[in-house]
Amino acid sequence: MKLLRGTIVIGAIGGLVINTAAGYLLTFYNTFNVVLVDVVIVVGLALFLYLCRESIQTAYKIGLSWVLVATTCINVLLVLFSPPTFKDNYIILLALFLTLVEAVALCVVTMMKKYV
Repeated sequence: MKLLRGTIVIGAIGGLVINTAAGYLLTFYNTFNVVLVDVVIVVGLALFLYLCRESIQTAYKIGLSWVLVATTCINVLLVLFSPPTFKDNYIILLALFLTLVEAVALCVVTMMKKYV
């Protein structure tokens, strides 16, 4: 689990650096989207690190960590191609819903650890 955690943390930090550099270097990449992608990566990383800190069975950690990585990647793609405005932006609402699903899944697994 330590190797997986290290790989995902390094990947998230690399994604933040690449996204921020692309935001500064590419004129067509809106600052709105740069900030949203950075926020999605940080939130996904925070949820993943919380999962790693919890004392649940390893199989649940590995399975849920891959779900968190997949949904964070989907969130990044959603906000990357979303229109640069909050008004009437259903893509951002979908990304928020996916983040809520991640958080609820994490809460359910941590609450169920005493029964498994």
